Amino acid sequence: MIVLERGGIACGSTSATQGLVGYGLLGDRHHLDLQLEALVAYDSLLEQGFDFGFTRNGALVIPDGPSDGEALRRAVSTRTERGLKCEWLPVAELLRLEPMLAPSSTGGAYLPELAQVSPMRVALELIRHAVDQGAQVWCGTPLSGIEFDRRRAIVAVRTGAGRVSTKSLVLATGSWSRKAGTLAGLSVPVWPRKGHVIVIEPVPGFVSRPIVDFRYGSTVEVSTDANAAVPIAGPAQVFGVVQPLPSGQILVGGSAEFAEFDRSVSPAVVGQIARRAVRLVPALAKLRAIRTYTGFRPWTPDGRPLVGPTGQATGLVFATGHGGEGITHSVLTGQIVADLIVDGSTKLDVRPLSPDRFRMS
Repeated sequence: MIVLERGGIACGSTSATQGLVGYGLLGDRHHLDLQLEALVAYDSLLEQGFDFGFTRNGALVIPDGPSDGEALRRAVSTRTERGLKCEWLPVAELLRLEPMLAPSSTGGAYLPELAQVSPMRVALELIRHAVDQGAQVWCGTPLSGIEFDRRRAIVAVRTGAGRVSTKSLVLATGSWSRKAGTLAGLSVPVWPRKGHVIVIEPVPGFVSRPIVDFRYGSTVEVSTDANAAVPIAGPAQVFGVVQPLPSGQILVGGSAEFAEFDRSVSPAVVGQIARRAVRLVPALAKLRAIRTYTGFRPWTPDGRPLVGPTGQATGLVFATGHGGEGITHSVLTGQIVADLIVDGSTKLDVRPLSPDRFRMS
């Protein structure tokens, strides 16, 4: 096996993500099934000794006013019906868990099963294991072409380091999947959705677990072209996430907008994020931001990833389009793809994730 990386390991979206792992309170059955299987996949690798910087301190989800509170209560009910441990807590209980939380909150949800990982360590640990199993990793080596036979079966790929014969290619190119898809003559429906993050100076123990604005899960409004599910650029949508890191630093997010691959930081958007985060945790206003950055989430029109083979090119397998849940789904997606290539099947029903649910020709 050869891993082609156009830059360095974890140099793309992995280096910009916040590293929450678990299930959300919104989304359909397919989303929840994936999220729960993803947690099982993580637990399995942790038992084998993988070190991802995994901590399971849970998370708090806070509504934005009474109407949000009712929606959040209903969402909690749908998850408890699946046997999950999430619960609605009154404000006094929330403040017991996180004293820095704004006391004006009307209550919120506690999700004890949610976890955090170091995204960089996830990537590096998986690559280390692959190398131990005999894989080669070619950094600084972009994919430049895909060769097919007359029956549209892959026979080779062209790279910056030369031609490589192969019968299988896994397209795990995230937000850049449209560009990679053109090499196969396919129009892959994945677009980069830009997000901003603020890093706050180290204050160990400031908060104990992620505090998430309920809007984080409901920021899904997307304007699309009248003739196709192509997102249209518009103002950034802003939500609040306050997440402690083992270093004592605090990550504050976030935003969502379509701006192609513009990595620039918008002071206006950063200001909106900061104000929203301070509404969640007022004491943040006294701390210093030490840097800001942006990253991209690979967005698909229906919010589900593209995982599995396509009937349009024999040997081509997709593992992309995970939106803001790439770190949650990463280990599970790897297992699914390995099963499909080696055994031709996988225990999880991946038909709802099939790339062929979209017209790509």
